[in-house]
Amino acid sequence: MAALRKALLAFGFFLVFISLTFASSSKLQVESKGWSEAQSVIDQWEIASQFHKGDNITLDIRWLLPVEYTELTAFNGTVTFIAPSQGETKFRVLFTLITNPPQDFLQPGQEQFPLQVTKIELITLYSDSFVISNPPREIGGIALQDGMYTARIDKEELWWLTIPPKMLKFLKEVVDKQHPYDFLLPFGVVSGALGVVCVVFSTRSVKKHRTSKTKSKLKRKT
Repeated sequence: MAALRKALLAFGFFLVFISLTFASSSKLQVESKGWSEAQSVIDQWEIASQFHKGDNITLDIRWLLPVEYTELTAFNGTVTFIAPSQGETKFRVLFTLITNPPQDFLQPGQEQFPLQVTKIELITLYSDSFVISNPPREIGGIALQDGMYTARIDKEELWWLTIPPKMLKFLKEVVDKQHPYDFLLPFGVVSGALGVVCVVFSTRSVKKHRTSKTKSKLKRKT
């Protein structure tokens, strides 16, 4: 009986330990980051949208050029971000022509060649409007103001290019917080309850056993 009680006590403590492990694991939080479209325009040189302080925003540029521009390999352009307070942050962007685009772009009679952004440099920063990594990884940054942000490609600088971007998109970073192990919580509660029962039962059995031994000794003495 003594060995059985010890085993039951050990098993109870083991279940309590498992319960605590399950409970702590169920609280683990996993973050996944992505981008959602905040605004988009077609065949325009600028875009504007409302953002809030703390939003991580970036400008996505989709530019398609007809076949007569295939001799153009790359060119620089200036993208200006205008904050709600009218402060300006400027980026120097290198656009490179993709000469072997996917077949989706090569429709008969309407060949179009996409441009891709291959380099981004920060020219001027209006510090009250953005937090930007150095060097910048995106055309944008973390907004420091609430209100309307405008991004504009300097078409005066690109006077020789009469074709505006096919699409401009404002993207906002979205953080998805999940608890992938929350299903462990019920198992933790059940194992914890069983563990407590096992511990209590084994300790009470020990006390009863000791009490009965004491009584029997007293009876013998009398």
